Amino acid sequence: MKKLLTTTFILLFCFLLISTHNSYAFEPTNNQVVSANKVWNIQFNKELKFDDALKNSITIVDSAGKSSAITTQLGLDKKSILINPPVKGYTLGESYTLKMDKEIYSTDNTQLQNILQMTFKVNNNILVENNENVKSIFNDNCNNLITSGWSKGDNYTNDSFIADSSESEKYNTHIPYGQYLFYNTTQNSISKISKDVKIGAGPFNVEFDAKITDLQTPATNVGWRGFALDIIANNKRYHISINSKDSDNKVKINLLSKNSGTDLFKTINTYLPKDNDIHRWSIVNDGNKTISVLLDGKTIGSFANPELDAAGLTDRVIFYNDMTDTLSSYNNVYIDNFAVVNSLAIKNSTVIPDEKNQAINISTTMAIEAENLISIKQYSIKSYLYKNDKIIAETSTPLNKKTILSTLNNITQSGEMKLVLKLVTGNQVIEETTKTISMNISTANLEPGQVVNSSPGSVYLYNQMDKMSATGKNDAVHSGWNLGSYVDSESNKSGSIIENSENPLTIKMPVTLNGWFRVYVGYVTGTDSFRIGATNDSSKTQINGDISLKSNNLYGEQWINEKSTIISKFDNNSIEINPIPNKNVRIAYIKLIGLTADQVTLYQKENENKKTVIYDFDGYSDFFDGRYPTVEALKNKAVDRFSGRNVGTINWSLGGTGALNYNSKYAGNAYDGTDEFDSEFRDGDRLAKSQILNILSSGKSPLEIIADRGADKDIKVNASLRMNSFYNPTIYGFKNGDMYNKYKQFAQPGSFYLSYYHTEVRDYMKNILLESGSFNNVNGVTLDFCRYPEVFGSETPNDQKVLIMNEFLRTLRKELPKNKTITIRVPWKNPIQYGFDVNAWVKEGLLDTLVPSSIGNEDNKSFEISSYVNMVKNTNVKLYIGITADVSGHDITKEEEQLVKQGLYIHNKEYLDIEQYLLRAYDVYEDGADGLFLFNSTANLYLDSRAPVESSYLGDKIQIQKWHQFDYVSGFMTHKINVSKPSN
Repeated sequence: MKKLLTTTFILLFCFLLISTHNSYAFEPTNNQVVSANKVWNIQFNKELKFDDALKNSITIVDSAGKSSAITTQLGLDKKSILINPPVKGYTLGESYTLKMDKEIYSTDNTQLQNILQMTFKVNNNILVENNENVKSIFNDNCNNLITSGWSKGDNYTNDSFIADSSESEKYNTHIPYGQYLFYNTTQNSISKISKDVKIGAGPFNVEFDAKITDLQTPATNVGWRGFALDIIANNKRYHISINSKDSDNKVKINLLSKNSGTDLFKTINTYLPKDNDIHRWSIVNDGNKTISVLLDGKTIGSFANPELDAAGLTDRVIFYNDMTDTLSSYNNVYIDNFAVVNSLAIKNSTVIPDEKNQAINISTTMAIEAENLISIKQYSIKSYLYKNDKIIAETSTPLNKKTILSTLNNITQSGEMKLVLKLVTGNQVIEETTKTISMNISTANLEPGQVVNSSPGSVYLYNQMDKMSATGKNDAVHSGWNLGSYVDSESNKSGSIIENSENPLTIKMPVTLNGWFRVYVGYVTGTDSFRIGATNDSSKTQINGDISLKSNNLYGEQWINEKSTIISKFDNNSIEINPIPNKNVRIAYIKLIGLTADQVTLYQKENENKKTVIYDFDGYSDFFDGRYPTVEALKNKAVDRFSGRNVGTINWSLGGTGALNYNSKYAGNAYDGTDEFDSEFRDGDRLAKSQILNILSSGKSPLEIIADRGADKDIKVNASLRMNSFYNPTIYGFKNGDMYNKYKQFAQPGSFYLSYYHTEVRDYMKNILLESGSFNNVNGVTLDFCRYPEVFGSETPNDQKVLIMNEFLRTLRKELPKNKTITIRVPWKNPIQYGFDVNAWVKEGLLDTLVPSSIGNEDNKSFEISSYVNMVKNTNVKLYIGITADVSGHDITKEEEQLVKQGLYIHNKEYLDIEQYLLRAYDVYEDGADGLFLFNSTANLYLDSRAPVESSYLGDKIQIQKWHQFDYVSGFMTHKINVSKPSN
């Protein structure tokens, strides 16, 4: 292993430096087995004269008589000597002899009377500092609990404590220097220590050396008791205990495998060595859902699927010294050396810029303890190059050996940049390192009249903006443009910009181009929009200025925003810039980059046109906001605006689970029974009621209107039911619907949610799905379990939950017409805890589309989907990944609504921006998903006039790939300039 910091022990010689008639108090123990970095602490009863004679009198030799390169130091009490090991420790498995002659004196010149020597042997556990296969996170030599950062629990007594040697006198118990003692003889008492340790994601080991003298045998709750260790890492919990030591040294090792219910622990039995020595314990998390327990490097037991959810808890380690429920014996454990290490980590990297080939070559060496971490092929190194916080190049290399080579290509930027290396599995970042590098990429400056043939990766810059001109004009000024100047804040070089006047003409770059080019424009703060294209292209691309960089002042410190605009194959033609009436445009340069063969292939690749987006409407919020006052408004805003946007399916929610937005045979008519809750209504609730009832008065429900319109527009429509969306009746009783009074007798104990344990509840859900799915032009039904996934309470035995839900879905599938589809949305994280055995559903074909999603707000990073990709592989089930718009915030309450009216409260919610949507889409498509399920999306993603054109990319994998290559990576750069104010 893996030893961390220097380990120190007391050698109890206790030499008495007084007279020739006295001797040392304790004989040294020969043939001890110690660690390779052991520090001997020799205690005397007088202050010592620490001189060269003393230093030379202490030697340690190996079995061949060779002296070891030890060092000595005087203890803080001036009565002890520390003998430090060689820099890299003693040789593993070697035997040594410690010798002391009599040239040791106290400060009052009393001499040591006897020559002493002691033999010891070094164990075979490699030190962490010598182990190239791990990276230490936390090292503790067990000298002092407080200085090592441990926090102690309360309720320590003289018979129940965890302590280091500095507390020996306090507890009237000898505690060896360099060890922690876990001692407890008090029935029903617990002492503990804890430490925050940033373990993070990925494989890790927790390792310690321990001498286990005694362990209690619990009468009940065996898994919790004895000597226990809690590890919290990356929102997961691992709880392991050791107890029940008998006369044959047999012990139980227990791992917590469930948070609740019966049979919480998995248990293995093993035997401890009978030598009463310290031995190495390793708790190994292989990063692939297995925890192994090793003793002296040998596996004594393994546990599958050990992790439990610990969302919201910081990474930490907790030791428990637990004597609760004791049947016999007590706890007496010595810990020497404690370590938390990464068994897979970035060890170092070598970066070699290749400016000639516009590339960066990276050699990354990994610390890898187990070869299987390579063979499972689940890890990779992602490399990113940033300039001014904008990504300009990236690559991903699978981890297939200890040293891997990566190359970042097509680098077209110069100057200081940041290189980020990430060790990842799927979308989970395990480790990240950063380096600063500099590059100077050759750029060819173009001259008016020049002819340029594209060369892959070559960079060309045209900055003589004053020579741009309209047909029949000599320059930009005579073409209706104004000329300005600036100084680059980084290089201090000057340049010119052109700005539109009142009536500017279309102007052309006076350079002839041939071949494939990617065209960038460097526009200056204050630009609203403009159009750009090839001179022979009648349709130009509109480029909008970045609103985040707007400024009220057009001069002084400003920004050049370099943006990728068009890609074109030129044929003896050039580039035109077309001003837009009443829109400002300020341009500093045009940059061209020759496309590589791979880029040309991707650009020419046909879009898939599969329309792989399911867009979810919650069936209430837009009514709440007053968006659908008429049937025509509903058709237009809920269906028509998706035309040409790659949305294949509209998922129309029926409202709540009980308060539906249509008149139902099983739930009753919309808004029946809501009069008694009138005081609970917000203004938006009243507006929603009015608009829903108005739509229903047309003779059709919102679902029927949308389904019919969807059929006209070639967009499928699903009827979506939120499968347990009920609310506290005292606050939002009207949201539960008239049916709730009948079914509330089937609520979960202590809750207002209904329980699927009851046949009546399941029948209600099934009937609503069959009813809504029967409408003309409705493609199928969606079962949305994700918003409120707790469909069972304490009334349901855990082993019944899966059985009940599987049978529920089998019945639904059987009774639903064959031409109707079933989509199911579930929490992505451990859905089986709710009774959702999605693996069985997929295998049995009980659904057509599976949608793993976040509960509530969107997680900061995309979740790992590989297990779901593998689950649906070779089946007819489609995998769509849920993306929730909400990042933070909540729906406005009635009380907050009143405060808003008084100007006393501003209600804010934060949503994903378009780039975050696109990045998530890129990740999930690359990882093998079939499409996206967009939940709680705001109108400005697709429906409003300001909706970005990029949102249409979400439903086409090829368009997402093109966006990532040509817009996200090196698509937008900024640098600061100082614009001169024109003289009058």
